Amino acid sequence: SSHDTSLFDRNNLFNAGTALLLAPGGVQIFYGDETARQPDYSLPWDQPTRTDMNWNSINHDVLSHWQKIGQFRNRHPAIGAGTHMLLSDTPHVFSRSYNKNGMNDRVIVAIGASGSTTISVSGVFPDGTEVMDFYTGNKAVVQNGKVTLNAHANKVMLIEAAGELPPPDGVTVYFKKPSNWGTPQLYYYETDPKVSEPQWHTSPSMESAEYDGWYVYTIEGTQSARVMFKDKNGNQIPGPYQPGFLRSGTGWYKDGKWYTQYPENNTLTVYYKRGYDTPYMHHQKADGSWTPVPGDRMSDSDKYPGYSVLTFDMGDRSQIEAVFTDGRGNWDNNGGKNYNFNAGTYTFRNGNITSGEPVPAKMATVNFTVNNVYTSNDQKVYIVGSIPELSNWSCADAVGPAKPDGGSTWKISVQLPQGETFEFKAIKKDSTGYVIWESGSNHVYTVPNSDTANVTINWK
Repeated sequence: SSHDTSLFDRNNLFNAGTALLLAPGGVQIFYGDETARQPDYSLPWDQPTRTDMNWNSINHDVLSHWQKIGQFRNRHPAIGAGTHMLLSDTPHVFSRSYNKNGMNDRVIVAIGASGSTTISVSGVFPDGTEVMDFYTGNKAVVQNGKVTLNAHANKVMLIEAAGELPPPDGVTVYFKKPSNWGTPQLYYYETDPKVSEPQWHTSPSMESAEYDGWYVYTIEGTQSARVMFKDKNGNQIPGPYQPGFLRSGTGWYKDGKWYTQYPENNTLTVYYKRGYDTPYMHHQKADGSWTPVPGDRMSDSDKYPGYSVLTFDMGDRSQIEAVFTDGRGNWDNNGGKNYNFNAGTYTFRNGNITSGEPVPAKMATVNFTVNNVYTSNDQKVYIVGSIPELSNWSCADAVGPAKPDGGSTWKISVQLPQGETFEFKAIKKDSTGYVIWESGSNHVYTVPNSDTANVTINWK
């Protein structure tokens, strides 16, 4: 897939995963190909292929296929770096061999195999060698240069020497019990590799988890399985005549949705570098509605001076929109686009969002000199600019006053972040708050990566 042109055919992602992840050399997955993320053609011309990751609508059949082939590739350097040899056209069978720096790695791959399939492995695995299809876990012994194995329904065989497959971690399933259910049970089938499976009426009870209202069960010794939740009162999910959920690894099921992590800890924390002296965050809530204007008042951060912080629960939402305001009619809404946040912790500074808590910037002492300033009465000289340290253009909070240095020259030193580029101007302000701005364009300056710097301007 490409974000500039189109997504690969969403109905052919099994073959796409096979072709991509078994290709020689290096490979790169475009996000969502492994989960069948769908385009949205209602978006502007260059955006349909760039939709959010489909965490809540993952195609687990596709994902399991990509995971298995990806794991096989990760285990065998021969896939990406080995010598390729075609062994058969139908089904398409090839070997890859890598022998370098003391490593001898050999695999055989069959694509398009169906049912019981006999493959010639002579020259790769000698007679008497026990081999295994990594995709299914099925094993066989090489005889007369050939091996016979039952192929998976996805028609891919990944053959390696037996004993190379690590013990499966199992499939762990968490379930948030509905209030009208009895103790939940887990029915599972189509385990892969195959393990002992229960009958419907012998489905094991799930155990109470460490989270209130949650239950958990681990299917040991397998990598994937189809699962169904039930109780002794006739309740079941999915409903009658519906297939079970295909699961691998660890998953959390609540109110009709699967999650890859505990969903009730879905919080957002935003650290806001103060530009507004009393910042509010007007944002979507867990139910999708917006907070009443002006939003939630952000608290001053004790941990990071100069920052305000807000934390709230996003519920089941994977992303929320937000804007910032000072509560007095001034808004920062990202030019009308709003700001988007996923669950987690972020730092917001000058319109830029970075993941994680604030990283203290190295500071420089910037010495401002303003020449040719003539004042009258009780006027004094101040500096205002486009960054929080220079009041974000607020004359009421302007930095200063500067100190007169004989005649018409005024000087002031300010601590500013190294590497920061900003615009600024000098102003004259008297005790009543009346302001006179210097004329002309804004000055532009980038703070050097040094402890001190000097800036000299002439009043215009």
